[in-house]
Amino acid sequence: MFPSKETLQKKISADPDSACDLLDANGFLPYPGESRQDFLVRALKDPYESPDLDESFADAVPLSANVLSEGAERTKKLYGFEALYVPGYALKHGFGFLWAGCTLTDDQDRSVFALRFPFAKQTRWFIYDRPELLAHEQSHAARTPINDTVHEEYFAYQTSASPLRRYLGNCFRTAADSVIFLLGLVPLFVIEAFYMIGNPILPMWPFALLASIYPAFLLVRNQLARNVMNRAKKNLAAAGKKQIMPLLFRATAQEITEIANSKDIPALLANWQETELRWTIALRRFK
Repeated sequence: MFPSKETLQKKISADPDSACDLLDANGFLPYPGESRQDFLVRALKDPYESPDLDESFADAVPLSANVLSEGAERTKKLYGFEALYVPGYALKHGFGFLWAGCTLTDDQDRSVFALRFPFAKQTRWFIYDRPELLAHEQSHAARTPINDTVHEEYFAYQTSASPLRRYLGNCFRTAADSVIFLLGLVPLFVIEAFYMIGNPILPMWPFALLASIYPAFLLVRNQLARNVMNRAKKNLAAAGKKQIMPLLFRATAQEITEIANSKDIPALLANWQETELRWTIALRRFK
C-alpha cells in the first residue's frame, strides 16, 4: 500500500535512496532525466492529489483496494510494482459498445482507472476479466512517465493469460491504428452486402486485397518490435541479469533498442546507473 504523506516524508529524510525504491515498488516512476530531488518533491505531491475528473464520474462507484489488488498481484509478479495509489472507478456510462475500461490521465499526468460498471461487483463481463484488465491498466499508469508508444501495449498485454493477446496486443499502438484498420474493412462490408442481395456490382478480390494491407503492416511492425524486445532480453540475460522484464518495463523505446544492439551491456548499464535515476533505482532493485 502506498505510504501516507507523513510516512513518506520521514522516509525521504532518513534514507532518500530507500524512499526512491519504495516509490518504484508502488508504481511511481521517475521521468527520463528527472533528478532525485525533483522526483521526491513530485512524489510528495502527485500521488496524494485527485485527478481532474469529468462529469462521467459523477455517479461512478469507487473500486476498493481489494479489487485493485487483483491486478497488482500480476504486475508485482511480472514487473515488481503495485500501483494501488491510482484510484479506480466503475462508470455507468461513457463507454463504447465493447469497451471494457481504460486509463485516463490529466494534464498533470495523474491517472485514474475507468472500468465498465459491471466490474464494480463481478470479475467477468463479456470476454473481459477484471484482474487482467486492472493489471493492463496499472501497467499503463506506471509507465506514464516513460512516454513510449512503441512498446507500451506490449508490456500491458503481457499481463494477459492469453498467448494470442500477448502476441497481438502491441499491433494497435494508438487509436489511429484501430480507426484505419476498421476503415479498410468498410468497402468489404459494402461489397459483401451487394453480393448478399444478389447484385454483385464489383468483384470482391480487389477490396479484400486492399483491406489486407494495413493488417499486414500492423503484423510486420509488431513482429519487428518483438524482435528488438527479444534481442534486448537475450543481451540482458547474457550479461547475467535475472529479473529482465522489470528492467525493460522501466526503459524507454530508445533504451530498449540500445540494449538490443549493444555489444557491451555492463558498460551501458553502468553508464545509465550513474546518469539516469530510473536506472539507478531499477538496477538497485532488480539484479
